[in-house]
Amino acid sequence: MVEGRISSMLDIGVGIEPDASGWDNIRFRGYLQRQTPAELKVKAPEIAAFSELGEFLDAPVRCYSSGMYVRLAFSIATAIEPEILLVDEVFSAGDASFQKKASDRMMSLMEKARILVMAAHDLTTLNNLCESGIWLDHGQVRMEGPIRKVTAAYDEHMRSAVASAVAA
Repeated sequence: MVEGRISSMLDIGVGIEPDASGWDNIRFRGYLQRQTPAELKVKAPEIAAFSELGEFLDAPVRCYSSGMYVRLAFSIATAIEPEILLVDEVFSAGDASFQKKASDRMMSLMEKARILVMAAHDLTTLNNLCESGIWLDHGQVRMEGPIRKVTAAYDEHMRSAVASAVAA
């Protein structure tokens, strides 16, 4: 059994209340992430600054664009420093500037986390961030081992599948 403070970024929108303001959602999600009111008092301004949503934090989240929604959810989800980090394809959040900022934050979180579990299809990201990998195919382990070997096998499999489909 592994114990520790967990942060899940599998669905960063979980727990976001559309009729509540951005500020309220910072508090709601903070409580769900086991933050105390005192911790949130310190973290809320940091979350707000990172999200770059400014005055929009006063508006209901249902009025946000999808990019604004992702900025808020990502900013809240990454505000704690987990020991175990679960990640699923989160590097595509927002515009280019925010993606760079989000990537930098993720790198910082990953350096601090003891365990990282990442689900992704971006082989470059996986090769840059992971040491070992597991290739799942329809829920079954197809291969596990050093990340570069696993991603190379996956890449070769996908290229063969595409070539077969084109030839047919």
